[in-house]
Amino acid sequence: LRGLQYHIGRGISGRARYSIDKFMQDQRSVHDVVLAAQRFSNTQHVPAIQTATNWLSTRAVSIIQDDFQERLAPEECESAFQSIAQTWNKETACQILCNCLESRVWWFCNMNSYPADNDPVIYWKIAFSHMMDSVSFKDVFISNKELQKQAAHIYEALSELDRRIAEKNQENSAREEAYKQAIIDENKQAIIEEYKQTTLPYRITNALLPNETRRRRIFNHLINKQNNQ
Repeated sequence: LRGLQYHIGRGISGRARYSIDKFMQDQRSVHDVVLAAQRFSNTQHVPAIQTATNWLSTRAVSIIQDDFQERLAPEECESAFQSIAQTWNKETACQILCNCLESRVWWFCNMNSYPADNDPVIYWKIAFSHMMDSVSFKDVFISNKELQKQAAHIYEALSELDRRIAEKNQENSAREEAYKQAIIDENKQAIIEEYKQTTLPYRITNALLPNETRRRRIFNHLINKQNNQ
């Protein structure tokens, strides 16, 4: 038996970004390889070959998921999701999106953290919402009970994350308002002090009791004492 052992993605170092066009092309190529292996397996009727073919199919989907999660620009995820659904099937596309979204959302919840505006989870949430609202995808969740449970789990996590994001936004708004009010109060106080310095009593006091003198300190002490009483 002569064969080629090829590690998909081994030639790409690190987590370099894919363009959406390259992703679509590569996931179709991987799908073609899986189909060829399945056709060969169907002609052999050998359990070991069937087992290897099933493993290849599972591993291929895992590779597609890794690339979807790590190599795509976040804003291209929905186009990639639709491409996977067309090439493989809707169930595979739903499973990949749910796997990526579930782990990421629960990570934020468990870490009591929040996603940045450009975090992939923001775009995955949008794709997930569109998927769940789409009539063409609803039959997948009706037929696959495990996927249905996973989607419910994701909804729970998203609700918790949205609640925390709303709380964070309220806290930020409150801090901004407090800061603005502090600036306003500071400006008002500066205007009042400037006005005081231009009044006749203030000029007389400065003339008779210059700042940083003993007489001025005694005068301030008496005024403060009077105010406290």
